[in-house]
Amino acid sequence: MTDQSNVGTPMDLGISGNVTWNPGGNGVVMSGGTGSVASLGSATKVINALQLTNTSTFEAWVEPVNLKLVAPIVSIDSGASSRNFVMLQRKNDMEIILWHTNKDNDGHPRILTSTDPLTQNLIYLVHTYDGATEKLYVDGVVHPTMVLSSGTYANWVTTETFSVGNLATLDAGWKGTVRLVAVYDRPLSEAEVQQNFAAGPTGQ
Repeated sequence: MTDQSNVGTPMDLGISGNVTWNPGGNGVVMSGGTGSVASLGSATKVINALQLTNTSTFEAWVEPVNLKLVAPIVSIDSGASSRNFVMLQRKNDMEIILWHTNKDNDGHPRILTSTDPLTQNLIYLVHTYDGATEKLYVDGVVHPTMVLSSGTYANWVTTETFSVGNLATLDAGWKGTVRLVAVYDRPLSEAEVQQNFAAGPTGQ
């Protein structure tokens, strides 16, 4: 499995633990526990590429199965105490933890929804940062909660792991199907987000 990044050479990802290929289409099924899809070592190429632009987009098509769970869907981290980025399921809601030079060590302020956007259906999630504003799109529509905080990625830890469905420490397993994950070294525009939403997780 490789990422869909436009920040350079595709990154090799390894599958471990309670993860199986999705029998109903593209992607993987994650059953929690120590299951993970993660970079084989530090995600240095991706981190360095994002540090060059100090902007980013994290994109995911997922189907949650446990709406009482608090677990990461996509992250760049070395554990719960050191996280460059986390796209986190918080029960029916979403929380985004993005660290940059104008935030505290816990990544505050954060985007945190309060409208229960998650169901057990397929959902399209996109987080963008343009160097000043963070946005979260849900099924192609920008969520009203935004974070206005200018900063750079100069403080990112370059040895952290890129993970899908868990932290690097394998102690926060997510449950559901991950159909697609992509990382971009720029913020997608609203039109591009809507275009990708219309294309679906297979890009057709």
